[in-house]
Amino acid sequence: MSFVDQYDPKSPWSDTRVRLAANHAVNWTAINEAENLGHATLTGGIIPRKFAYALQLEPYGYDPRKAQQLLKDAGYANGFDAGECSTDTPYAAVVEAIVNDLAVVGIRSKVRIMERAAIQTAQKEKTIKNLTRQGSGAFGNAATRIEAFMYSKGAQSFLRDPDIDAWYTQQVTERDPQKRAVLLHKIQQKAYDDARFMPIWENAFLCASGPRVAVSGLQRDSFAYSAPYEDVQLKSS
Repeated sequence: MSFVDQYDPKSPWSDTRVRLAANHAVNWTAINEAENLGHATLTGGIIPRKFAYALQLEPYGYDPRKAQQLLKDAGYANGFDAGECSTDTPYAAVVEAIVNDLAVVGIRSKVRIMERAAIQTAQKEKTIKNLTRQGSGAFGNAATRIEAFMYSKGAQSFLRDPDIDAWYTQQVTERDPQKRAVLLHKIQQKAYDDARFMPIWENAFLCASGPRVAVSGLQRDSFAYSAPYEDVQLKSS
């Protein structure tokens, strides 16, 4: 989940305490059980843990009392209206659960469900507002996701952090793997310390095939969904 308005000084999301409160407000374990039978990996970062140069960051942790105290310290003891929380259709249930947990601590938001092409265009053109769910299945290493989601010139990035930009630019030409790791870790640690994102999880991506299926289309040709449908065969009844 991205805090689109976090650099707007008039927005509550510009306060690190508010962003941190949001992270502590959501019961990720319960949502993971409901949506993924507990198989998704909870994380404190947006870089897959198996990627090269990924910094292992623990989840912020579910603590609604701490979330409420952080909001009080930030001047929002009664909470605030957070506007829209946008998502594409497949992840609407997850976002609804997140919005419900945010409401418990006083962060009031409404789910906005959009067609995938529409939300991706709005995110790329930076016309989306408030909160928005993002995700990626791109292969690569930590720099791949940092370039897309943390570097200010990234196609899907809402961050404008001069330190992150400088470290990212420096690591591009760094040939020493250890020095490059230090730079990429600094970027991930700063994003974590500043609560620049609300990490959800590394998706379990559960798929199933029913008992009537003779030849399943799941996982064919390294494709996660069931396809092509012409290859799915049913058992004769």
